[in-house]
Amino acid sequence: MLPQSDTDKEKIKNAVVEYSNSLLRQESERDLQKNICDRIKDEVGVEPKYLKQLAKVYHKQNYSELKLQSDEFESLYEVVFK
Repeated sequence: MLPQSDTDKEKIKNAVVEYSNSLLRQESERDLQKNICDRIKDEVGVEPKYLKQLAKVYHKQNYSELKLQSDEFESLYEVVFK
């Protein structure tokens, strides 16, 4: 389980550094996304939860799929609770 060769130790060290760099980029992107949400809330009044949802749907390009699921859920809810 523990690395014995210097080559393996170096591979692990490099992988950890690479992984850490990836985590840093993720943190930076989260900060940017938060700043964008805050700015739009201040400038336009759109709540961050809606901006995030819009951005995710835009990114995945799955509006039609979500609309269909929403319609199906609405129908099911009405049948069960009305």
